[in-house]
Amino acid sequence: MEEMRQRSEEKGLGTSGEDLEWGLVVGYGPGITLEAILLRALPNKAIR
Repeated sequence: MEEMRQRSEEKGLGTSGEDLEWGLVVGYGPGITLEAILLRALPNKAIR
């Protein structure tokens, strides 16, 4: 994760990964169970 954050910082991106602010994690459980979690990315550097 640290390498990903450093590469994003070198490219001038605001967040780690692809500079996306929101993400979604989806999990499938037994039967017809579906769980989803909405994630929000933190900035690479603190805003001052």
